[in-house]
Formats: sequence, C-alpha cells, structure tokens
Amino acid sequence: MSRGTSRGGTAVRGTVTLLVTLLAVAACGTGDGPGGNPTDDPPPGITWTSSDRPLDTDGFVWAVGTTVHLADGATVTLPREPAQYAVAGDAVYLTGHLGGPPPEDADPWVLQRVDADGTVTDLPVRTDAIGASADGRHLVYLDLSSGPTDRYGTPRAEVVVVDTREGREVLRSGAGLGDPASDDLAAAYPDAEVRLLAVEGDRAFVATLEGTYLFDAAAGIGEPWEGPVPYDAATDPLVSPGGDWRVVGGELVGPGGETVRPFADPAPTE
Repeated sequence: MSRGTSRGGTAVRGTVTLLVTLLAVAACGTGDGPGGNPTDDPPPGITWTSSDRPLDTDGFVWAVGTTVHLADGATVTLPREPAQYAVAGDAVYLTGHLGGPPPEDADPWVLQRVDADGTVTDLPVRTDAIGASADGRHLVYLDLSSGPTDRYGTPRAEVVVVDTREGREVLRSGAGLGDPASDDLAAAYPDAEVRLLAVEGDRAFVATLEGTYLFDAAAGIGEPWEGPVPYDAATDPLVSPGGDWRVVGGELVGPGGETVRPFADPAPTE
C-alpha cells in the first residue's frame, strides 16, 4: 500500500514511494464493526501515556537522515532513517526504513516512539501510514496487525486516532477497509491506493478500498466522504507542516512567496 504522511513527513531527500507492505501476520487483538469505535482499550501491549510537555510543532519541522529538527531548534535523533515520521505529543513516531537494508532480526514496519532524550520504544503494532494534527495533539496511524482476520489469517487494517494529551485512543475503525468475513484482504490491499490523505484536529481523511472516508473521533464514526479533502501541507514532503515554507525547483520559498537562502555552515571539503 502506498501511503501519504501527515504532520511530520517523509524523512528523505525528495518524494518517497513506499514499498508494498505484506499483511500476512497473525492477529493480536480484536476489532470493531463496520463503523467507528471510540475506545479507551487499545490492543494488548499498547500503552499510551499523557503528554504534559509536548514537542514544539509550531513552525518548520524537518528531518535529514536520522535527525528531526523541531521548530524551536531542538533535535531528536532516530534509531534509523524512517520511511515516515510524525511529531505528536512529547515524542516522534516512525515507521519503515530507508538508506540501505533494514536492521537484522527487526521488522521495520513496527511503530516506534522516540522521546526527546532519544529513548526508543517499540509498540506492538505494524503500520506503514502515520500522521499527526497540526498542533501535535492527535496521532493517526493505520494499524495493520490488530484487526479481525479473514479466513487466510490476514488482519483487516484499522484507522486509529490517539489523543496524546489524554494518553488514550479516541477512535479505532475499519470502515471502508474490507470485510474479513468475506474478503481476501491480502489480495485486496496491495493493489489498493489506501493512504492517509490529511489530518485535521481529531479527524482523519483516508483513501480506503471504498473511496475517501472521514474518520471523526469526536463523532465516533468512519463514513464515506464526498466533500473536499482539507489541504494538508505535511502530506507533501516538500512543504513545511504549517504550509508557510516549501521547496520549489530546488529553492526554498518562504511566506509571501519570497525565495530565501537558509543559513548553514559550509560543509568541510576535507
């Protein structure tokens, strides 16, 4: 499945197309019905903590290699160069792997949390789509391992919204992502353009097997959406999360459309 990314980005030098993620893994939890499921009970093994000192996301957030640069000038070092990352609450979340072969004996699609001090925590869930709201309060990800399984043992994907301020899941839904009672999910997912389109507060817009769906945590629903999808600058790796800064033709364009040259110490030549 190809994925967009939101409020964070693709930590690479340009646009990234993710590899197809196979879903032939055993289920490790239970899912909901065809609609939404606001819940305080994530799958076994996942524990969310409340965030009282969130990282600064109000400005230009960017990444080079394994380093995420926050708006206030602070940096967070990641354990690898990820395919996607998102800044939410007091941590950076990442998934996937770029820049060479993945680590040995490690699943690169396991969701990882990296605290400001560099502490890395593996969460028992696989995902290839993560994002966050502009204020960093809500983390959104596509759970590929915890949903109910089809007859071949493939879990149904589920959209999950986490309130990092309260430290709990506020929505978990498999709406539009197939019926495990009748569908062959492993055959359906790789060819589908399922991806995260945008995150707006506690709402996520997702391209599902059945078209665009709106997942609204406050309303506790996941339902078809026929209206316009809000512009989410962070789904474009060449646009800053706030939308004020963008890369056009290799040049950095700031607020008002002016081309700027960011200050940087020259790299040593020897």
